[in-house]
Amino acid sequence: MTAIKQFFVEADQGPLQVEFEEGQAHLPVMVLCHPHPLYGGSMHDAVLDTAANTAQSLGIGWLRFNFRGVGASAGTHMPSVNEPAETADLAAVLSWLADNTTNQAYITLGYSFGAYVICHSKAHPNLQQRILVAPPNAVMQCPINSSVLPLDIIYGAADDYVNSEAFPAGENVAAHMLPGADHFFSGQHDALATALRNILSSD
Repeated sequence: MTAIKQFFVEADQGPLQVEFEEGQAHLPVMVLCHPHPLYGGSMHDAVLDTAANTAQSLGIGWLRFNFRGVGASAGTHMPSVNEPAETADLAAVLSWLADNTTNQAYITLGYSFGAYVICHSKAHPNLQQRILVAPPNAVMQCPINSSVLPLDIIYGAADDYVNSEAFPAGENVAAHMLPGADHFFSGQHDALATALRNILSSD
């Protein structure tokens, strides 16, 4: 593995703060989306650390970034009852990957608000898989739709922000329930890593 690269990617409200760990060239890059900006969410969230470390252990590269207004990223979070503006931030990062790396297959993984952003995002032509970690569909308008892309959902049995009964059915959808986990996966990061490793190793 190479050293983590730190840089900025231009987006519609200005540059976004990015960290990028390259993986093996024949494997996809996993793009990580962080929890809610108004509640301390950033790319250095512990759940995203677990996801990045799991990907790295499998030779999969990862990219995480701060949404607008978080950390050193330009712009401001604007609450919306419709599509979140942060979908444009994710689109900018995916476009950067397509234009600047040889990896042409991507996985998007979002935790909580990050999963909400992925649910509202338009499909990128290079996207091959979506992973939603604790999607907050019980408290936010979070359209979890099945598609031709594989969709994996990881959630805790003790998570009041998740409504598992509203998950879509379909051959491309797989839900992974962690019995002892809450919304923050407190004390459950090993179980989370195991679930992610199983998902990422399934192909």
